[in-house]
Amino acid sequence: MRQNEKKQSQKKSGYNQLTRNFRLIDDDFMTLVFGGNIEATQLLLRIILDDPELIVTETTGQLEIKNPNGRSVRLDIHAVNSKGENFDVEIQRADRGAGA
Repeated sequence: MRQNEKKQSQKKSGYNQLTRNFRLIDDDFMTLVFGGNIEATQLLLRIILDDPELIVTETTGQLEIKNPNGRSVRLDIHAVNSKGENFDVEIQRADRGAGA
């Protein structure tokens, strides 16, 4: 195997190992998957809300809402549907911190 091909193979192997450790609930990965991706956001909300007719018209990943008088919040997904309704999605890995 040539040196260049060997480096490419090692690089690909490194990427494969890195992506094996990703989970959809990881903020960085979630931002890549849902940030601006209407189709993926729409599918997620249709499943969560059991609403196969829901149409998402816009989506933002990791939207930060500042509160000068208290605690700010960073939403994993903010979406708006065709009726103008807002959906703010925050996904937690455990009950701790979820306000459950």
